Amino acid sequence: MAALQKVCLICKKEYQEEGLLVCPQDGGQIVPMMKDPLIGKLLADKYEILSVLGSGGMSVIYKARHQYMDRICAVKLLHPFLTSDNSLFQRFQYEAKAASNLSHPNIVGMHDFGITNDGRAYLVMDFLDGEDLGSILERETHLNEEIVREVLRQTLLGLDHAHSKGVIHRDLKPSNLFLMQGQEDSILLKIVDFGIAKMADGPDGAGQNLTRTGEVFGSPLYMSPEQCAGKPLDARSDLYSLGCLTFEALTGRRPIIGNTALETMQKHLAETAPNLSTAAPNLTFSDEMSQAVEALLAKRPDDRFESAAHLYEFLFHETLPRLGSPRPTSTGHNLKPADQLQVTEQDIKSKPKSGLSASSLITKPPQNDSNMSIDMAAMTPNGTVIVQTGSSLAAQPGTKSGDSQKSTIMLTLSGRQKTAIKASFGVITLCVVASFIAFILFWPGPANDSGTILTRWIYTYQLWRGESLVKEQNFAEAEKTLKEAEKTASKFGEKFSRMASVLNVELMLYTNWNKYDEREKIIMRLTDITRQRALASLDRAMTELNRIDKAREQGKGSATTHNELKLDMITAMPAVLSISKQLYALELYEDQETLLRRTIDTYEHFADGGDTKLSKLKTELAYCHWAQDETDQVRPLLESAKDILQEAHRMRPNEVDELDVANAWLRLGQIDRDLNSLAKAGEELDVAYKVLQPYSEKPDFKDARKTRGYRLFIETLNARADYFERKGDAGAALQLKKEIATLKRRIPLEQRRLEGRSAE
Repeated sequence: MAALQKVCLICKKEYQEEGLLVCPQDGGQIVPMMKDPLIGKLLADKYEILSVLGSGGMSVIYKARHQYMDRICAVKLLHPFLTSDNSLFQRFQYEAKAASNLSHPNIVGMHDFGITNDGRAYLVMDFLDGEDLGSILERETHLNEEIVREVLRQTLLGLDHAHSKGVIHRDLKPSNLFLMQGQEDSILLKIVDFGIAKMADGPDGAGQNLTRTGEVFGSPLYMSPEQCAGKPLDARSDLYSLGCLTFEALTGRRPIIGNTALETMQKHLAETAPNLSTAAPNLTFSDEMSQAVEALLAKRPDDRFESAAHLYEFLFHETLPRLGSPRPTSTGHNLKPADQLQVTEQDIKSKPKSGLSASSLITKPPQNDSNMSIDMAAMTPNGTVIVQTGSSLAAQPGTKSGDSQKSTIMLTLSGRQKTAIKASFGVITLCVVASFIAFILFWPGPANDSGTILTRWIYTYQLWRGESLVKEQNFAEAEKTLKEAEKTASKFGEKFSRMASVLNVELMLYTNWNKYDEREKIIMRLTDITRQRALASLDRAMTELNRIDKAREQGKGSATTHNELKLDMITAMPAVLSISKQLYALELYEDQETLLRRTIDTYEHFADGGDTKLSKLKTELAYCHWAQDETDQVRPLLESAKDILQEAHRMRPNEVDELDVANAWLRLGQIDRDLNSLAKAGEELDVAYKVLQPYSEKPDFKDARKTRGYRLFIETLNARADYFERKGDAGAALQLKKEIATLKRRIPLEQRRLEGRSAE
C-alpha cells in the first residue's frame, strides 16, 4: 500500500511534523492523503511531475514541467489498468487527435501525445490557471447578462473553429468552460475536454468505431434530445448544450432536470424548457437573449440556430471573426466586411469592458469586514490574525505561474480573543479532518458500485504496482501483489470489471513467467467472469422490461404514459443489443433468444411503421435461431426485418441508408441459397446486386460509406457465385470469381491492414 502524506488543502505543501493540523503558511487544513508515486518522477524522459490537479474514472491530470523548455504544462495520464482496454485507449488517443486538429485562443492547446516505455498513454496540454464556470456558478449561483454574453462570445468563437474542423464537442457544460485572466484584467475563456468529441471520419473510420450512432455519451443535464436518443449529431447538438449552460448561468437553475440521469434524458426528449423570465421572475433579461436561449433549446435541430456563426451574428450584430479572415464592419444585421483589414489573434481574445474583469469574476473580493469571503486565516504567535481573501490568478509580469494575488488584513487581538480564536480554529480543523477521514473510510460509494474511497485507492495502487512488477520481471512479488488486488476487487459491488483487470495483468504475468498451467486457469476465470457479467446484464435488462410491461398495463389509454415508456424503450435499446451480442459471443443462445423475444414483444407496442430498431432486433433473433440450427424460424424474421427497412427508407430516405436495405436483401438471399430455395435466392441477390453495383465503379477508400458499399458488393458477388454453382452453372460462377479477384486487388494494402486492425 502506498505511503500517506500530510498535505495542506490550500497550498498543497507536504509536512512531516506529527500533530500538525493547520498549515503555518496559509492556515489551510492539513490532512493525510495517499501519495501519488509519480510525484517528483520524470514521465516520458522529459515531463517532471509536480502535483496532482485532478482525477476521474479514466485518467489523472498532473501539473508538470517540461525538463528542457522549463515550461509548466498539464499532463493527462490514462489509468494504467485501462491501457489493456482497447476501446478506452482508442478514445484517449482520439481525444488527442480531435484536440490537436484545433488551434484557437479559446480552445485548450494540445502539445503532445505518447506512450511511455512502461505502456502508459499520456496527453500534454496547456496548464490553465483560473476557474471553471461550474465552480463560479456554485459560488455565485447566477451571473449578470453582460458577463454571460462575454462567456457566450468566446465560447462561440471556439465552437465555430471546432465545428469548421469537423469536431463536435458533445459534452459542453459549465465545468468544461475554463475562465482565466487575460490581458489588462480581461476574461479569457478556454473550452476544454474533447474526450468524447466526434470528428468527421478519416479514411480509417476511427470516429465511427468510437462514437457511432446509437451510443449515448455526455452529461445528461446538458445533452440534446438527439444525443439522448443516440441519434446522429451535428454542430446544432453543441448549440443545445450551450443553451442549457447559458440558461443556468443566467437564472441559477438548470432548464431541465429529473430525479435520475435517465429521467433527465427523457425530459430532454419530451419536455419543453421554461423561458428565462418564468425560471427567474425576479431577474430581467433582454428580449434578444431570451429569444436566443429559446431557439437554442428547441427540440428539433432545424428550429435552432444553424451554426455558432449565426448565433454570434444574432447576438452581436456582426459577422463572427475568424483568424486570418477579413475583419467585419458592424452595420446591424446587414453586415459588410472591410476590404483591407485582417482579423488577428488579438481581435479574437477578450478586451476589458466597463464592469467586466477577470478579477471581479474569477475571484471574489471582500465587500466589507462583516461579509468578506475569507480564503485563508492564520494566527501568528504574537496574536496577530492574518486574513487573506481572493484566489489565484493567471501569472502577471514578474510573477511565476500559479502565484497568488490576495488581499491581506492584519488584526491585533487581546489574550482572551487569542485563546477563543485558537480554540475555534482547533475545533473547526478537527471537525473538518474527522469528516474528511470518515468520508474516505466509511462512505460506501454508489449503490451500483459500492466500495469506500480508501478501498478504491488501495485497489488502484495494487493493480498499478502488480503491473509494474511484471514489467520489472519481479514475478514472485507481482503474484503476491495481484492476489491482494483480487481480494480488494471482490469488496466492490460491481466487481466484474475490476476483477477482469486484475486477471488480465495476471495473464501477462504467467505468460512472461512461462507458467502455462496457471495461464490456462486465468483464461478460464476470465471466460467465467465474462459469462457472469453478461448474465447479470441480462437480469437487469429483463427487470427493466418487466417494469415497462407492468407500467404499460397499468397506464393503458394514457398518451403520456405511452410516450414516457416509449422513451424508456428507446433509451434501453442500445444496451439490449449490446447484451445480445455478448450472449451470442458466449454461445448462450437460449438466453439471447429469451432477451430478444421479450424485447420485441414489448417494443412492438410502441414501434411505428418503418422503425429500424425493430428491424435490428429481428435480425439479431434470426441469427440466434440460425446458431441453434432452427432454420425454419430464420427466414420469416429476416424477411420482416427487410420489409421494415424498406418502408423506413421509403418514408425517410435521408435517414435510412440504402446500403442497409441492400444488406437486408443480401442476408435474405444468402439464407434462401443455403436452404436451397434457389428461385427466391436468385431474385433477392439480384436486388442487392442492382443497389450495390454503382459502388464498384469508382471506389473511394477514403470514404467509409463507399468502402462499405464496395465490400458489400464483393460479398454479393460471392453469394451469387455460390448460387450459380448450386444451380450447376459453373461457367457463370467462374466468371464471378474472376471479377471478385479483380475487385479485391483494387483495395490498397494499407486499407486491408487498417480493416484488419479494426477487426482485432
